[in-house]
Amino acid sequence: MIFFIGFLLFIAAFIYLIVHFIKKSKDKERVLSKKVFYSMLIGGFILFIVGSFVEDESTLAQLEDVKSKNEKLVTENNNLTDTNSSLTDEVEKLKEENAELQTELDNTQKKLSKVNENSSNYESNIEELNNKVEQLTATINEKDSEIESLQSENAELQNTISTTKVQDSSTNSSSSGESNNSSINVEYDNCTHARNAGAAPVYEGDPGYGRHLDRDGDGVGCE
Repeated sequence: MIFFIGFLLFIAAFIYLIVHFIKKSKDKERVLSKKVFYSMLIGGFILFIVGSFVEDESTLAQLEDVKSKNEKLVTENNNLTDTNSSLTDEVEKLKEENAELQTELDNTQKKLSKVNENSSNYESNIEELNNKVEQLTATINEKDSEIESLQSENAELQNTISTTKVQDSSTNSSSSGESNNSSINVEYDNCTHARNAGAAPVYEGDPGYGRHLDRDGDGVGCE
């Protein structure tokens, strides 16, 4: 009977230890009640030994074996306790590292948001500049059209002036010889001189015409 009671206490001690580790996996701060555990373990062990001697001396060898196993289990329990402490420390360190990484992630996300905001501003500025370029291009095209129109009008005026000068030359050919001689001897140093004298453009054959005034050689100087 004593042997059976000791055996039950011994088993109860291990059941208590197993239940403790199961609950400790959910509650890290749970502490093993060594008083209860070792009371059941040692009490069961003692009763187990006493019962063994009372019931049968032949079980002494088995009792020693159980005692050895019990010591191993106690050692393993201590090792498990140390391992649990080490794992708890590692978990705390990992939590700290996770907090640091989360802080770095938040800072990086803030920087990224700022970069995206600046990028949006740059895109708006680029779009505004493109609109201005388009407006300037349209204005330039309008001015080019106006210039072409003015050049066309100028060409027509030049033709009219040329016709008028030819008519004037025909009329002046019947004037006095002194006037013709003085006109023939007219020379212009440059186109500015000719324009100031009201002779531009100067046509080939007209008084004052010279190759230095007609750079493209088309017979019309100071165009």
